[in-house]
Amino acid sequence: MSLSKFLMIDEMKSVYSEMLNDRVSPNIFTWNTMVNGYCKIGNVVEAQRYVTKIVQAGLNPDTFTYTSLILGHCRNKDLDSAFRIFRMMPSKGCRRNEVSYTNLILGLCEAEQVDEAIKLFEAMGEDFCYPTVRTYTVIIFGLCETGRKSEGIKLFEEMSQKGCEPNAHTYTVIIDSLCKDTKVDEAREMVGRMLEKGLVPSVVTYNALIDGYCKHGAMEAALEVLGMMESNNCFPNERTYNELIAGFCKKNVHKAMAFLDKMLELKLVPNVVTYNSLIHGQCKMGQLDNAFRLLEMMKKNGLVPDQWTYSVLIDSLCKVDRIEEARNLFDSLKEKSLKANEVIYTALIDGYCKVGKIEDANYLLDRMINQGCLPNSCTYNAIIDGLCNMKNMKEALSTVKKMAGMDSAFRIFRMMPSKGCRRNEVSYTNLILGLCEAEQVDEAIKLFEAMGEDFCYPTVRTYTVIIFGLCETGRKSEGIKLFEEMSQKGCEPNAHTYTVIIDSLCKDTKVDEAREMVGRMLEKGLVPSVVTYNALIDGYCKHGAMEAALEVLGMMESNNCFPNERTYNELIAGFCKKNVHKAMAFLDKMLELKLVPNVVTYNSLIHGQCKMGQLDNAFRLLEMMKKNGLVPDQWTYSVLIDSLCKVDRIEEARNLFDSLKEKSLKANEVIYTALIDGYCKVGKIEDANYLLDRMINQGCLPNSCTYNAIIDGLCNMKNMKEALSTVKKMAGMGVKPTVDTYTILIKWMLKEGDFDHAHGTLDQLISSGCQPDVLTYTAFIHAYCGVGRLKEAEDMMIRMKEGGVFPDSLTYTLLLDAYGCLGLMHSAFDVLKCMFDAGCEPSHHTYSILFKYLLKDRRTKDDSPAVNLVSNGMLFDHADVWKSMEFDTALELFEKMRQHGCVPNANTYGKLIIGLCKVGRFVVVQKLFDHMRDQGISPGEDAYNSLLNCFCELGMYDDAMIVVDLMIKSSQFPYLDSYRQLICGLYDQGDKEKVDTLFANLLRCGYSSDEVAWKILIDGLLKKGLADRCSELLSIMEKMGCQLHPNTYSLLIEGIDGA
Repeated sequence: MSLSKFLMIDEMKSVYSEMLNDRVSPNIFTWNTMVNGYCKIGNVVEAQRYVTKIVQAGLNPDTFTYTSLILGHCRNKDLDSAFRIFRMMPSKGCRRNEVSYTNLILGLCEAEQVDEAIKLFEAMGEDFCYPTVRTYTVIIFGLCETGRKSEGIKLFEEMSQKGCEPNAHTYTVIIDSLCKDTKVDEAREMVGRMLEKGLVPSVVTYNALIDGYCKHGAMEAALEVLGMMESNNCFPNERTYNELIAGFCKKNVHKAMAFLDKMLELKLVPNVVTYNSLIHGQCKMGQLDNAFRLLEMMKKNGLVPDQWTYSVLIDSLCKVDRIEEARNLFDSLKEKSLKANEVIYTALIDGYCKVGKIEDANYLLDRMINQGCLPNSCTYNAIIDGLCNMKNMKEALSTVKKMAGMDSAFRIFRMMPSKGCRRNEVSYTNLILGLCEAEQVDEAIKLFEAMGEDFCYPTVRTYTVIIFGLCETGRKSEGIKLFEEMSQKGCEPNAHTYTVIIDSLCKDTKVDEAREMVGRMLEKGLVPSVVTYNALIDGYCKHGAMEAALEVLGMMESNNCFPNERTYNELIAGFCKKNVHKAMAFLDKMLELKLVPNVVTYNSLIHGQCKMGQLDNAFRLLEMMKKNGLVPDQWTYSVLIDSLCKVDRIEEARNLFDSLKEKSLKANEVIYTALIDGYCKVGKIEDANYLLDRMINQGCLPNSCTYNAIIDGLCNMKNMKEALSTVKKMAGMGVKPTVDTYTILIKWMLKEGDFDHAHGTLDQLISSGCQPDVLTYTAFIHAYCGVGRLKEAEDMMIRMKEGGVFPDSLTYTLLLDAYGCLGLMHSAFDVLKCMFDAGCEPSHHTYSILFKYLLKDRRTKDDSPAVNLVSNGMLFDHADVWKSMEFDTALELFEKMRQHGCVPNANTYGKLIIGLCKVGRFVVVQKLFDHMRDQGISPGEDAYNSLLNCFCELGMYDDAMIVVDLMIKSSQFPYLDSYRQLICGLYDQGDKEKVDTLFANLLRCGYSSDEVAWKILIDGLLKKGLADRCSELLSIMEKMGCQLHPNTYSLLIEGIDGA
């Protein structure tokens, strides 16, 4: 019976014919073999012919005959016939044995009638039959395949207790089931149990485990199993490699391609599944050319691409907007004798919808139906999604047309049941997404709550969409509440859900809560994506917590999540607020990682350099940006024009403004306002008004900032009448005066001593719905302090705090100065205490005022001649105060601060050092530095750099070098301007060796190579005419592997050659 056992039907027929030709009479054993062979392949008709031969020979079919027929009918899914024979067997004198039962149980399990199979399994004892290992294995298989894995595993564990030990096949069924349930480690333990029992795992067993790891993305573990398999002399087959290739195609298609080579090396034949996986992998990586090369390779190897092959290619072409190519491939299917199925149609329909070609999509939908290919839920969902997305079309479309898309989406949604299509979770979710994006969140929630009417339940994507909608429309608390409810409803949030919440918390400045949420993600075994980390980094950067942002960057990299352009853009924008040098270093890091800086990157850096007053660097970045093929936008030029105006370089700003036309850029309200403000600041009101008229004529509407610039300019010229007229003109243009508008007017009324009108304007401000800000209140406090009306100033401070407005350093300093002027030093120090308690850092002007009154008080007691310490409000000579200050005056200040609960900190010392350095009081500065160290306080970068600059200005370069060493030892770095002064000064002294050492150390400090070249080589050495020295330092940069932008390098070479 060996031929029938191995399904060698043709050979079996051939041997049977030879028997007849040789006149050898078949017996029941022969005929049973034929019956069994045909039944195994489900050919019951042919099997029945041989049953007839048995009867014609005067013999009775036996148990084996009937058991084989049961198997045949089960193979044909004809369970009624199988049961008829099973029930008939006793009447024919045939005992129903374990195989009879097992064959019928297998048929029931394959028909997913597992409960009926269990009943039959339990009834075996009635025929004095006992389940064999095959019977158990069949039942366990049926339970596992129908989602009843726990019952299957329970039955598996009971087998041994019933005296039936599981075999390799039984273990393989359990292992396969565990792997499909993502319990791969448990499956691996089961392989261990097999080996302990002396059972040998087959290639099927190992394949199940490898497939489990591959689907789980654990490719290293999958390779370990491959190694274990080979070491146990079990040779991988085509399926093994197909599973590995499919697994690697998810993230590492290059590794997958290497396994294709390995297959060919082992003489294993890649099939359609192999190539489909590779084509899919290349498409996911965006490597469509490689995908089409694989298609050609597949054809050359005699394989016929199937519908799945073309569906992947068509879908991938659509995803990159290559719709015409996708359509051509679709149209070519007919000549390939392939009929487009619903997957292919849906891919192309979705492609048309994504690019807004709804008419083409609808045409294809009609054609699909006419061809007898029924659209499924995904097809309709694509149309619904496309219609929902119509609201994102160009602003030229009217609101009516935008909403028509949503109406059409609802029409199709309502129509689906009448077309025989069930509205599923995706249908609901797409429509909910459209409503959320249209900010109709309440409507989305109604639809969300109605899902149960179609026996649909929200998926993790549905919840995520609703949470996103709530968070984006300012209903964050509702979004977080729904997030917390998900798990209770049996739907666990995924990485995307967490990311939505994290992003929302970060935007709401709750960055620490967002960080805790990342911790919860990791505890749940979820892997944060680059989007998750970017949200957190952006939150910290916007909050100014750059150290925390860098910690997240480190966490990201340690978790093998690689930063992208957006990550670095966020870090660069964050550092540009306070440390543009660090931001520039991140530009170098981007280039090193082959990440491409974009307009956003350069705009942030240009803004950062402008804020630092480094306009030359900003314009160098502009040129670098252009050389890299990037087109500066309106924001780029608005920053540059505004910065030029702020330093009174109005003509340059105007020239840049006039150049916009040739750059095909239209000036917007930000650019116009920057230049108008610049003209107003230098008193050129006529030019400002001319520009305002031009702005309006160009169809660019002025905003409140534009009018505020004009009003401030008029007030500066003491033309209050025209300023008030402009306020009316502003309102006539539909622009509502802002708190800034009112504050400008109040400030100038107070300056003229017109307190009544100022208070009237304040009342007008409040009645207009605006709230006074710190500048409004400070204007009043300044005015009251200036005329000695301290009680009113105090009342305004109280009113300010009650209104929820926090005083700033200037507000406190004004009040402190007023108390000092009246000799109320105790009250002045109380104000300082309030500053400390409020976390408001006193400036060096605050301290100079305190010193002024301490010195005045001391000299009054000593009856010594006073220096120029006359005060009228804030008007006095700060320089004279710092020149007059001695170390014991500083100690007196510290003592009085302590008496009032203010402990001197690094900021206190730093501000004193900055003030003293400005007037060259190095002896006192040195004592302060020593005193700081005695108190265990480390000087800050500002203090060190102030001292360094002063040493350089006085030519005390050896002392400056000592400061540099101290800074580097405390992980602080001198500013590039300080380095520039020091390097140029050392060259003047002829200390070339010191320069080389200093410059090499500078290059290790993490500064951008380009910024170093700009500040030290171009602005420093070349401007001083030291071209040879410049060339020497350029050589050092090259030796240390510093990469300069071609534009910077060209500037240097031109400068060196020109000299």
